[in-house]
Amino acid sequence: MAEKSKSGNAISAVSSVASSCLRHFGWTPSRMVPIAPYETAYAAEGLSLPPKVKAFLRHFGGLIIRYGTPVDHQDVLEFLAERAVQGMGRGGTKVFEELIGVAPLCPIGHYQFGTCILFMDRQGRVFGGSDEAVTLVGSTGEEAINNILCAIEGKILEPRKTA
Repeated sequence: MAEKSKSGNAISAVSSVASSCLRHFGWTPSRMVPIAPYETAYAAEGLSLPPKVKAFLRHFGGLIIRYGTPVDHQDVLEFLAERAVQGMGRGGTKVFEELIGVAPLCPIGHYQFGTCILFMDRQGRVFGGSDEAVTLVGSTGEEAINNILCAIEGKILEPRKTA
């Protein structure tokens, strides 16, 4: 059953398992947080926040979600975008943007024991970037949350071919 956010958008990509986990760590469908700290942090790096990234951070920004992995380890999914963007500027994101041919990519958080940075593009798709690969985690932020919390593997993206 899809939950409704305060803005009326269906949070349909979040399963009951993921919703229960989110609620345990303070999320509700009506949750709204100020985005000024994210805008300030992005501006300090010379970056801007596209509308879909702003909307996602209004609902999920600041969450720190502890969850169990399929091999019984404890991991953390966090949406501390003001920290994720620090030091990224155009140089930090540009490597990932060129690799997969998507720009701009906006750092929104981390997971996989802090080794994978989460990026959202202007369409709302979420990518995970690490030293080893770039993965499409979800076609929306909500789907990405569900996929991470329910251990649904993302699609590893092949590096874009350059001429």
